[in-house]
Amino acid sequence: MPRCATLALADNRFANNGWEVQHADRMLAIEKIEPAELLWAVREGLKPVHHGWLAHRLEALWNSHSHAGSLKAGDWLKETARLLLDIPQDILQFSIDEAVKRSDRGFMPNVGQIRAIADPMFTERQTHHDRLIRVVNFRDASRTLPSKREESAAPTWKPKPGETAAILAEYGLRSAAPEKSEPKRIPTVQEYMDTCGISRSEAEKIVAKQEREARALSIGKVLAA
Repeated sequence: MPRCATLALADNRFANNGWEVQHADRMLAIEKIEPAELLWAVREGLKPVHHGWLAHRLEALWNSHSHAGSLKAGDWLKETARLLLDIPQDILQFSIDEAVKRSDRGFMPNVGQIRAIADPMFTERQTHHDRLIRVVNFRDASRTLPSKREESAAPTWKPKPGETAAILAEYGLRSAAPEKSEPKRIPTVQEYMDTCGISRSEAEKIVAKQEREARALSIGKVLAA
């Protein structure tokens, strides 16, 4: 999100109640930011992480920190995913990466460590969303005759076809909608080393294991056809 928009929606120590809708509306107007458009983008950015992405990310995390063939992998993946599924994807991706970097002696981060990073960011985005609703309603009311409106009302603004990705990128957000289906790619040895901070030998073992599983799955599909 542009810094000026973040400042407009943040607490203001000079305001009576910590934040004022009139002040936020003025700041967004000066920067020529349409609050209804920004509200839509923030609302998209609040959508929970896509299940497929989270499953793949947790699988890579488990494989990089655990012994191959552990019987507890399925239980851990299911329970960890359940406790993280409400977080937006971009926030969760950053939080997992940071938790891995901060983990002591290479231990796999737990849900609490990941959420300790993610929850403040998630709460801030929810606050931005709620305050933007107030800005949109305030601006609409100032353009027409005053009328009582629900502050939780959904915005009427929607992007034109094909504009979604560009608008989300402009505000530094990402949609939780799944990307077009593509064959699952096995990360390279170097990608595992860079992402998980493991040695080359460990990364090679993980990649070799995933390649064997992929070949077995491919053979299984052929036999089932």
